[in-house]
Amino acid sequence: TGYQPALNCCKKMGDLLCKTFGKNAGQKDIILAGEHIGMAATSVLDPMVELYRFTGDKKYLDFCYYILDAWEQPNGPKIISALMNTQKVNKVGNGKVYEMLSNFVGLANLYRITGDKKILKPLEVAWEDINKNKLYITGTASSHEYFQGDGILPAEVKDQMGEGCVTTTWIQFNQQLFTITGDLKYLEAIEKSIYNHLLAAENPANGCVSYYTPLMGVKPYSCDITCCASSVPRGIGMIPKFTIGNINNAVTLLLYESGIYKLNNGKNSGLELNIKSGFPEIGETEIQIKTKEPAFFRLAFRAPSWGENFKILVNNKSYSKIENGLISIDKVWKSGDNIKVLFDIP
Repeated sequence: TGYQPALNCCKKMGDLLCKTFGKNAGQKDIILAGEHIGMAATSVLDPMVELYRFTGDKKYLDFCYYILDAWEQPNGPKIISALMNTQKVNKVGNGKVYEMLSNFVGLANLYRITGDKKILKPLEVAWEDINKNKLYITGTASSHEYFQGDGILPAEVKDQMGEGCVTTTWIQFNQQLFTITGDLKYLEAIEKSIYNHLLAAENPANGCVSYYTPLMGVKPYSCDITCCASSVPRGIGMIPKFTIGNINNAVTLLLYESGIYKLNNGKNSGLELNIKSGFPEIGETEIQIKTKEPAFFRLAFRAPSWGENFKILVNNKSYSKIENGLISIDKVWKSGDNIKVLFDIP
């Protein structure tokens, strides 16, 4: 928002962190400041990256790299080295999922700021292991809040599977990787988690949430104040961030959710998309275009890899050529243009 007092407050917090923790005389070891071999305390990495982004003050960036160094201390969780040596997330720190994913989110954000190549590879290793070996069919992870061994995915109430914080932070991690790479596999991981586990963790009648959301048995909804009572609604509140984006300079519809989108930047300024969707009940979405004046530009539409017979109708003209997971349409768009997105849901 540009509200300066908020930034001033954050700078004071950042300054206090920089003064308190570090390697100089009189400073404390951040690994000792929180649980889970320091992974809880060092998850402050992500907001410190943001503070550097908004201020340009290098001391905050230096603090971020202090955190990376602290991970590799003898008493640290060895996040980067353990991933590179073992290729297994359950071999990182003590395997605690929420805190570890929070560190991954911060590390990915640091890569976006710096382009430091050594940062990205361990994140890709972590994602591959989670996606292949540690992820439930609904797009969440963790039993008793920890990563288990490959393919060990117990799913009853007693197994405390799919902590709400884990689901939301897994989505955030995929958001960062999608932003970095543009690879639609990360977007599809987000989609899977949203529709199969995140929304399932909140009671639609009263907003109470499941701290853990089992695949078998009764969901243990609670209205008590917990980390998950914060994280689950926060995850749901993030969904609009994922529905529309920019891929290769094209306005791209990514998730098929109802909504009204007004674009106010660049050549698409004044473009409005009014989207009415039947997803996930049916694979049918209708979009009405509104523009200030007719203009030539590209609109793109994600073709879900799990869908079939994907096509776009623009004023009843059909488009079905899919390239790199997208149907892209270049034309002069004008107010009143009608778009229909059609696909079969197996």
